[in-house]
Amino acid sequence: MKNKVYITNYWYARNYGACLTAFALHELVNELNYKPCFINNMPIYEKIQYPKIFNKKFIEKYCNTTKLCRNYSDFASLNLDSEIFITGSDQIFNPNLARNRINDYLLNFVDINAKKIAFSASFGANKEYFLKENSKDTIEKFKIALKSFDKVSVREESGLEICKEVLGVEAEWIIDPVFIVDPNAYYNLIKESKIDTKDKIVSYVMEPELDEFKKAYNYLSTKFNAEVFNLDGFKYSCEDWINAIKNCKLFVTDSFHGTCFAIMFNKPFILISNKGSRNTRFDSIFKLFNIENKCIKNITEIFHKDCIFTPNYENVNVIIDKERMKGRKFLENALSSPIINFDEKKDAKIHYLNSLVKDYGNNSTIVKILRKTIWNYWLNIYHRSPIIIKYFINFFRGKL
Repeated sequence: MKNKVYITNYWYARNYGACLTAFALHELVNELNYKPCFINNMPIYEKIQYPKIFNKKFIEKYCNTTKLCRNYSDFASLNLDSEIFITGSDQIFNPNLARNRINDYLLNFVDINAKKIAFSASFGANKEYFLKENSKDTIEKFKIALKSFDKVSVREESGLEICKEVLGVEAEWIIDPVFIVDPNAYYNLIKESKIDTKDKIVSYVMEPELDEFKKAYNYLSTKFNAEVFNLDGFKYSCEDWINAIKNCKLFVTDSFHGTCFAIMFNKPFILISNKGSRNTRFDSIFKLFNIENKCIKNITEIFHKDCIFTPNYENVNVIIDKERMKGRKFLENALSSPIINFDEKKDAKIHYLNSLVKDYGNNSTIVKILRKTIWNYWLNIYHRSPIIIKYFINFFRGKL
């Protein structure tokens, strides 16, 4: 099926942002008249949680997924009915998050006659930390894999630097797909929500320190004469999450995608960000939208510092429209352009298959132990045998 597109990202993660950026890309591919389908490479610990978490109904209702892919054969079979594969968005190029699934997100299972696209992918770090946190082997794996891609785009400006100066790959800076998809996609979702956050302060903080935040919320509630509505704890649906941000009076968060939706819906917001080198994603989006960075490292800073983001949204919206058009054009061209880099694809495939063989050998500990144990028993029996027995053994070994 030529217009079927397989997509790999963190669609299954217990995280509103990961779920909604995946949904946005799914919708965007659909808008461009292709048939999107998420690759189901859900890790075991997520598979156990998935039936109980908020995004199960959401993904099943709005998106297509494959059967569970667990091994090379499962992934390779996807090449039989599609020649287009996309990795992205979100931190799919962050080895610390991808872990043993990094080959999936580097599309190493894709055939040499199929298309490989990285869309708004994130390394989750700047160049300095990418080099510091990853081994030479990992960096080499990235180099070989990304050179085999037909088109590469990254979510952060720092990703351009990593691609060009570390990996030797040309890339484009494309905003997160939550900004690119037709906004009506979100308004249709909001219709499914029944919660009311009008004139309320909405909080979505993934790592709250309860005592500090309780005092801060009391302070904000008094200052703005508004009730605090807490989205923490994954008690609400994705539709509720978007609706809460869309209609709030003020938004408090430490989430990247929470920040994206606050900007998209033109809301004043407070951003707590204490992730050090990981702040590249916030720095990048503020630079792109020409927004003054008022991040705080701790919620207690609200008591003595002007930390509410109130951007000039008239200017921001012009930039969003421009970046939306840029992102759509990139993806449309990537999907329709001829497949290239066949030699690089071949090199990437060979490198990946060699690594599979190597990993299998390194990880076959039980097999090695059994083999060694049996061999030791055999040597014991052989060397304790009478000479005549050894003679017959050697005779028949020679015949075999």
